[in-house]
Amino acid sequence: MADFKTTQFKRIFEEANTDKMIALFGKSQVGKTTLILSLIGLKEEHVEAVSTALRGGRKRGSSSTSTAMKYSFSEDEDYHIRYEDTAVMLSSEEALMETLAHIRDQVEKGIGIDLVEVLLPSNYRDPKVDAIDLSIIDLPGIESSSEEEHRHVNRIINQILPKASLILMVERADQLSRCENFFDRIDSDFLKDWMLNPQLFRLVLTHAVSPASTEKKIYAEQQVTPEWFIDLYKKELHHSISNWPGEVKLYPVDMGDSWEKTESDIKGKTESLIRNVLTDLIHDLNNTEHKFNSLIIGSRMFQMMNKTIKHKTNMFNQELASLKKRADMLTDYIQDQEYAIKKLEEEIAVLDKQRKVLKMLLRKYEANQNLLHYQEVTDTGERKPSAIYTKVLGLNADNSYFELIQKQYDGLIKHVQEDLKDTGTTLNLPPFPSVRIQEELVTTLSFLQRKVIDYFFQRNWKKAINKVNIGLKKVTEGLNCELSQSISEEIEANTQRLHQKRTSLKNYVSSLNDELLSIQKKVKDVQLKRLVLVIEKEAFMKRSKDDLELSQQFLNYITAAFDKEYSLYIGYINSDEKSQTDKFYYLMNLQKLTQDYKKLVMVNDNTL
Repeated sequence: MADFKTTQFKRIFEEANTDKMIALFGKSQVGKTTLILSLIGLKEEHVEAVSTALRGGRKRGSSSTSTAMKYSFSEDEDYHIRYEDTAVMLSSEEALMETLAHIRDQVEKGIGIDLVEVLLPSNYRDPKVDAIDLSIIDLPGIESSSEEEHRHVNRIINQILPKASLILMVERADQLSRCENFFDRIDSDFLKDWMLNPQLFRLVLTHAVSPASTEKKIYAEQQVTPEWFIDLYKKELHHSISNWPGEVKLYPVDMGDSWEKTESDIKGKTESLIRNVLTDLIHDLNNTEHKFNSLIIGSRMFQMMNKTIKHKTNMFNQELASLKKRADMLTDYIQDQEYAIKKLEEEIAVLDKQRKVLKMLLRKYEANQNLLHYQEVTDTGERKPSAIYTKVLGLNADNSYFELIQKQYDGLIKHVQEDLKDTGTTLNLPPFPSVRIQEELVTTLSFLQRKVIDYFFQRNWKKAINKVNIGLKKVTEGLNCELSQSISEEIEANTQRLHQKRTSLKNYVSSLNDELLSIQKKVKDVQLKRLVLVIEKEAFMKRSKDDLELSQQFLNYITAAFDKEYSLYIGYINSDEKSQTDKFYYLMNLQKLTQDYKKLVMVNDNTL
């Protein structure tokens, strides 16, 4: 046989012949104590008194288990309490209650009592019922009120649960959703990833008959069987928790107060069913017995370590990859935002340049009131009114004055548009001249027509020409004023549009900058989180190194021992010196050895 390299292996083998242990865990008030008393075979007439005593004087509805409690029967007809270096024999339930209340008081004061053994009177055991023939430990609920008690409970759970042959999770049947986070409040990687090793766990659902919805289904079913009842809760469990591992065996039961309050016809229909489910649970627990029980537990622990470490490492790697992807995505987004801001700022610079040109043009056209010019009438020596009417005032078909003004206007607009080409804007002037100006022009020209005639008949030709020029000047000034105002208003409107666009762009740039700062902060947060995660991963791997090495040494030892025994049996079987009877005997031993090895290293049947 190979030698052990570590004290851990020695301890495992030293404990190889010790009693196996079942650990029971669940919240307070789910019926754990009643379940335990049923499993160990307590006579029904003593259940109420013993349950009350085990509460240690605590009222129903509050946690009674202050530390780990191990239950079994004594060899005499008295109660016995054992913890630390203390052993007490008690003769009554009242004395038991007082002692447990004292123990709880010590635990709440911070005195470390990890395990209390409670031995019930031997004559309380019912020899007629099936019962477990192993130790069962009731663990305290994690919903401790004080921080000190919470740490105490966590420490005990981490000490006991990994050593258990099986772990019974106990929950009320009407609280299935709580099963998803069963061990969340326990600071243990072993338990937080328990779904990776479901074969070590059993789920017991108490109050399974009493829910109203279940009673309706029982009424509707012609004949109820354990298989139907278990399947009913399996479906509800998977409906409530999608990732629930199907390998966890399920045992729905009902007992104690909830069973006593159940209607008689429901009881009659389900009594044998509940008894059969409970019997199946007891047989399941008893069948965990094996001569290599502690070795199997140790092997499972190491296998769970490997699975947990691998699972945790994969989770680290996935989260790190996710954070890196998010950081890269945010970095790309930052670059896009910075480029967008740069382009917007370039556009704003162009707008500023255009606005500067527009302001300059505005000052130019506001100050210039001589945009259009008229041709003064001079004395040609021809003393006929028609000469002025026709050639100057345009009172006949050729419209000489209007043509002159229109040409000047068209040239001016072309010039203004040329001035505006660098501003990205155009003139959008109303019709020119306006109706009002046209009416004034006609009125003025009609007035001039009459004056010319008056002065002509007065033989004051010079005054007539002067009057015409004054009239033309007035009309032209009106046209210039309106045109200058129209151009100025249009330029001002263009300036306002550019200003609004610039303001909008500046606001957008400001919002992008704010968003950019937010994203940069997110990137820093992600990078910091990633750094923290890397540190956590390295620390976890460092902590796990010894466990991994121990696990590998354990499996190497088991494999080496198996190979040695296997080769020995093969040699006997192939030996010509052995009889057929001996060979058959060795073959049977070899088969048993192979089965034991499979259990120890948790391999599939097709591995060997």
